[in-house]
Amino acid sequence: MTDATLRHIAGDIQGVAGQLDAADERALSLVRGLTDAQGCWRAGGDLPSVSECLVRYLDWLARTVPILEEGVRGVRSGWRARLGTSKSAWWWQFVPRLAEFAPVLPIGTAQVREACIKRPVRTIMADILKYHAEVRQLVRVGELKDLSTAQVRLPSLSALKCPLDVALAMVPAMARRHLRRAQRVRLAAGFPRQ
Repeated sequence: MTDATLRHIAGDIQGVAGQLDAADERALSLVRGLTDAQGCWRAGGDLPSVSECLVRYLDWLARTVPILEEGVRGVRSGWRARLGTSKSAWWWQFVPRLAEFAPVLPIGTAQVREACIKRPVRTIMADILKYHAEVRQLVRVGELKDLSTAQVRLPSLSALKCPLDVALAMVPAMARRHLRRAQRVRLAAGFPRQ
C-alpha cells in the first residue's frame, strides 16, 4: 500500500485568513482619525473619495460573500489526498492578480456617491470588517473540504466559473485593490487635514 499524504498545494486557502488580517490592519489605519467630510472629499474629475472606494468594495463583498458561503457549505467532500498539482493551480497564478490590478469601471457612480453621503466612513468600514470575519469563518470550514472540486460564478467574473478556493482568494485581492485606491486619495495633494 502506498503512503498517501495530505499536503497543501501552492495557493491553498491557508493564507487567505492571514491576508485578510493584513487587509483589516491596513483598512483600520486608513480610516483612523478620518472625519466624514474627509471620507467624502474628492480631488475632482472622476477620481473617487475614500468612502467611494470603500463602498465599491463593500458592494462587491455584499454580492460575493453569500455566493462563497453557499459554495463552501455545499461542498460535501471531506479531506482527501491531493496528489500532484491541483486543477485550480493555474487559476491561483492569474485570477487574484488580475482582480487586484484590473481597472475599476465607473459603473453606478451616482449610487455610490449617494451611499457615501448617507453613511459615515466608520460604518462602512465596520461592515467590511464583518464580511471579512465571515470569509475567515468560511476559510476555517473550507480547510476541511476540497474546495477546488467546486466552482462558482462571482459577480466580478460572471462569464466564468472559477474554483471555490480561488474565489476565496479573490477577497483579499479585491481588498488590496480598493484599499490601495483609497490610500491614494488620502495621500493626494489638497486632501483636507484636520
